[in-house]
Amino acid sequence: MAEKRAAGSSSDKQGFLGDNTVDRVLGAMFIGIMALSILSFIVLMIGSFAGWLTGALYSVVMYIPFIGLPLAIILMIIVTVRTARRRAREASR
Repeated sequence: MAEKRAAGSSSDKQGFLGDNTVDRVLGAMFIGIMALSILSFIVLMIGSFAGWLTGALYSVVMYIPFIGLPLAIILMIIVTVRTARRRAREASR
């Protein structure tokens, strides 16, 4: 007789949740880094114009978009490639 498994058994979810969890974390990192970079760019423009953003604070705020935006684009590419590979693997089944 065939054994019945519960709808949410761990063996059904193992591969599926593992892939989605990593994709969700990478997607959240992408959104967070992108938001921080855009926010720091806006603060850089307003602070430079108003004159209160000077010295070491200016250097820190200035370099956040230079590092954050390329990192966010790399994360976006990684998520896109992982999603495409997962969909291709599911389509071949």
